[in-house]
Amino acid sequence: MAASLIIDSFRNFYESLVAKLPQIGVALLVILVSYIIARMIRVATRKALARLSTTAHLDVLLSRFISYIVIGLGVIVALGVIGVNMGALIASLGLVSVGLGFAIRDVISNFIAGVILILQRPYKIGDSVTLGEVEGIVEDIRVRDTIIRRNDGRLVFIPNTNIFNNNINNNSLAVARRSEFVISIPLKEDLEKAVGLIRSSLGEVDGILAQPSPQVGAESIDDERFVIRALYWADPAADLFALKTQAINASIKSLSSSGLLPTEEDV
Repeated sequence: MAASLIIDSFRNFYESLVAKLPQIGVALLVILVSYIIARMIRVATRKALARLSTTAHLDVLLSRFISYIVIGLGVIVALGVIGVNMGALIASLGLVSVGLGFAIRDVISNFIAGVILILQRPYKIGDSVTLGEVEGIVEDIRVRDTIIRRNDGRLVFIPNTNIFNNNINNNSLAVARRSEFVISIPLKEDLEKAVGLIRSSLGEVDGILAQPSPQVGAESIDDERFVIRALYWADPAADLFALKTQAINASIKSLSSSGLLPTEEDV
């Protein structure tokens, strides 16, 4: 008896599914067409807004938003085609609206934060930024998140609310970026001479700016050594890591050639 009921249930489901195949096919076609139309509207809207808007990437955000609306309307029409009672569906959604609100709260907050970030324009695609502990190049600004290509090559997807609630450092907007290093010399050596040599060697390194001028001075002293800190400014587009290596190498060579640092022969 139970087996017969199960078989009858599957048979009824199969017959109902077969009967609705034309409607399902039409519904899928509606969704496909709405997707194609959404893509076309997205491209057209982006091109139109790019000519009218001076706000970077506002055209991207609005074109995406409009395309999502078109796709959403297509899904609603498709559900109607296959016989879904939209009134009952809306009523059911009303019953779960509180839970749904909690579920999409982060999505909405990220969307609003993304809109504000795009309107305020603290950075744009291609800028070198530091967002919290993440430093790299902005690859994309999306509705939910911002994509950063870290300096080590990894992609980081940062929710826009995290960015909005933290400090934003746009390195590309800086006139110059400061870097520094420390170097030590034996206590018996001439500190003033060492400071002058380091300052001169920094002035000869390509990429280090003459203005603001490098600053070099003693930072600390112990029983055996002076610790000297060198501060210098560089173009924000420069490779700061490679430039720092050149600056340290130039300083060491200058100090070694003047006898203020021990060479391999002295060790």
